[in-house]
Amino acid sequence: VNREWKNRTLKTIIKNTNKQVQVFAPTTSFSYNEQISTICSQLEHEAVARGHKVFMITGVGESEGKSTVAGNVAAALALKGHKVALVDCDLRNPSVAKLLRMTDAPLLGDYLEGSVLMDRVITPTEYKKMYVVAGGIEKGVSQKALRMNRLAELIQAARQQFDLVILDTAPCSLLADALELTELMDGALMVIRQDFATQEQILDGVQCLTDGRLAVLGCVFNGVAAGTGYGYGYGYGHGYGYGYGYGYGSKYGSKYGSKYGQKT
Repeated sequence: VNREWKNRTLKTIIKNTNKQVQVFAPTTSFSYNEQISTICSQLEHEAVARGHKVFMITGVGESEGKSTVAGNVAAALALKGHKVALVDCDLRNPSVAKLLRMTDAPLLGDYLEGSVLMDRVITPTEYKKMYVVAGGIEKGVSQKALRMNRLAELIQAARQQFDLVILDTAPCSLLADALELTELMDGALMVIRQDFATQEQILDGVQCLTDGRLAVLGCVFNGVAAGTGYGYGYGYGHGYGYGYGYGYGSKYGSKYGSKYGQKT
């Protein structure tokens, strides 16, 4: 998926006014829409061929664009006529509500704690046939909540009500939150941003998902700069904003830096 700037005109750059998901924006490029449509076609194939409905979109680190990809994929599926639910299961760093400009939506964390009913937490959006379960920062409740039966009940209800369900989860190689969900999922897509993740982190993430017996449908290579071709380099030493400081050097030591920092 190519890098797509939300603010493409001088006016929107200055005011930073374009906050909507890209597939609904009139200034979004044709190539970006087609790339998102290709991802949707893969999920539609899984739904038709195997009866799969619930898909996880995850990554290996912060700021790789997984929430943006999840939001645009869900929106594009809704544009195709599917009734879609987008569930923000990243309780530590939720982004879906901000992406869709939803300020007063009930939160998934409140539902998991029992303070909000299921029919209220599934919120309709301004986009036809697209519904959202917004996340929310809930300190200390994340893993306990994700293991609760209430989430399984929510996913099961979504299976019955919607054609497709997209879950935006925490990075699978950083936190156990995403792994708690694997038994509820039919498949996973891993978003990998150009020049962010290391080879080892990607392999760790795939291994975590497959250990949970979840089918990895593929990887979305995100944020690709125009004209870069097929050669790209994996950077290392990035710290992620989930309180773990998961920099590449801190985990694997400096001896791997020269090997995995090279262009691949």
